[in-house]
Amino acid sequence: MTTQYDKNCASPVLEAQGIVKRFGAFTALGGVDLLIRPGEITALAGPNGAGKTTLFHILNGNLRPDKGRVILNGSDVTGLAPWKMARRGVGRLFQDVRTFPNLSASENIVAALMASGRRSDEAEHWLDLAGLKGKGAVKAERLSFVERKLLAISRLMALDARLLLLDEPAAALPPSETGRVYSFVRRLVEEQRVSVALVEHNIEAIRRFADTVCFLHEGECLKTGSAAEVFSDARVRALYEKDADSDSGQGKVEFVETCDAVRDARGEVPPDVAYLRNEGNVFPSLTVDDNLALAGWTARRDAAAERRGRAVALFPFLAERGRQRAGTLSGGQRQALAIAMTMCREARVYFFDEPSAGLAPRTAAAMFAAIGRFAADNPDCRVLVKERKSK
Repeated sequence: MTTQYDKNCASPVLEAQGIVKRFGAFTALGGVDLLIRPGEITALAGPNGAGKTTLFHILNGNLRPDKGRVILNGSDVTGLAPWKMARRGVGRLFQDVRTFPNLSASENIVAALMASGRRSDEAEHWLDLAGLKGKGAVKAERLSFVERKLLAISRLMALDARLLLLDEPAAALPPSETGRVYSFVRRLVEEQRVSVALVEHNIEAIRRFADTVCFLHEGECLKTGSAAEVFSDARVRALYEKDADSDSGQGKVEFVETCDAVRDARGEVPPDVAYLRNEGNVFPSLTVDDNLALAGWTARRDAAAERRGRAVALFPFLAERGRQRAGTLSGGQRQALAIAMTMCREARVYFFDEPSAGLAPRTAAAMFAAIGRFAADNPDCRVLVKERKSK
């Protein structure tokens, strides 16, 4: 039986001290402190755009802070490259599930084991632990969405990760499958003695599984403590309970159950349909401005500029982050950018496939309000939305 950490005596696995990160004139993080203790699940909560993903980028070396330090197991690792952080046992799960689609589940694990110098015959162990027994020969692309998430986490363990940074591990999952992911994460903490930090919008999941919660708002830590302490704080409650502003000027938005509504007889999407796929496609290495410019490149220059201006007006933060690389935006901000890019195209039909996937309820409501205003501004076009139904 694995001996549990003495949480009261052990030093932090990772400590962020006074982290500041600016993108031009915009301050994404304004001096954040964070402790990740051994044998605990630490949740980063807060509205979309609060700085959670930016902080994760800094913790695993994707971004370097303008001020502050990152301490891993007592050593200063500030700005260390992501691959070097991985060699030191830091595993990062991104919001978009990243597996090798054409390899089997076992081969995905074996690739990680080989990279970490471990025996390939351990693959079955990690699949069994993730609840994927009997799935080893199945190609990753044929696994269900929740199974691919479990496989991605297992692959981090096969890389010998001791600290897992999980960015919305249950995003876009129905409630029946959210518990499956978090039960696996809790089992890793208790049996494999790993430490976990995660970004999560699901308050019930945080209450059930997190030991410590850090609530971020506008780049600052508003409250840290247990889930009960954080979510009973009046400032936190106000942010979660405030409804998104309604807009009586919304146009007609049609909700559909499948993508067939925009496909032709051959099952293809016609060129006069602007289609936002549920992956929320953006060019991560390009700036926000460049993403928007590329989205409207087929339109006349004056028309493209006008459509871009209207799209940015629906998502004002895009204007102040124009020179920021899209890959460093939070998940909600990338989704807003992807929606704005779709709106920049000249089309007869605009189809948004699960635009609210993985978003906090308040942010999702604001996203739908923006789509409604877009529909009102374009009465001659059809605006369709497909949303996943919870089981």
